[in-house]
Amino acid sequence: MDPLPHQISAGYEAMLPRQPLRFVLADDPGAGKTIMAGLLVRELLMRSDARRVLIMAPGALTEQWQDELLEKFGVQFEIFSREKQEQSASGGFFQDQDLLICRLDQLSRNEEYQDKLRKTHWDLIIVDEGHKLSANYFGSKVNKTKRFQLGELLGSIARHFLLMTATPHNGKEKDFHIWLPLRSRRALDAAQSGGPRRCLRGVVPTLLPGHARRRGGLRGTEIRTRRHL
Repeated sequence: MDPLPHQISAGYEAMLPRQPLRFVLADDPGAGKTIMAGLLVRELLMRSDARRVLIMAPGALTEQWQDELLEKFGVQFEIFSREKQEQSASGGFFQDQDLLICRLDQLSRNEEYQDKLRKTHWDLIIVDEGHKLSANYFGSKVNKTKRFQLGELLGSIARHFLLMTATPHNGKEKDFHIWLPLRSRRALDAAQSGGPRRCLRGVVPTLLPGHARRRGGLRGTEIRTRRHL
């Protein structure tokens, strides 16, 4: 690979020492989030710190993820499909494959697949366009979308959990305060039981660019601003 831009290498190096890795990786489109995630996957596999890796992505991006991980990092991932699940001798394709890419909405809309996924454990789960795992307040209650419920499931079966997004904040601070703790079970419980003011307690450090800090909603969270060349 060519030498990495400084902002990519800096973010990658900031993630590695964290154990377990429970991050939101937020930066502008084209800033290198996929490359950073690929570096993380390869490094954890080489260190034997991960064997089972699951990547969740919008359907249109699954083949792109597969191609880039193979071409840039030499790691071969399978893409989950209904046909592969039906042909699985064990009845569980999620368990059969250690390196797997899944379509986000295919799983969020299918409870049978979620039940099978719930019986597995992964060393690393990466969610591309993680802001799609959204929820919102309806009065004092949290309205969970199917994608958000899938996010809760993913966080519960992963050791390392990485949410990637170019739009971490939609301008609605309460919604952001529900979404941000998804990668931390303790913080998520606090957010849902005590409202948005409690959601950031116990949240692990987050990689977010400077523009996210300026949009607010991040008090009490460690922010690493993106460095420019």
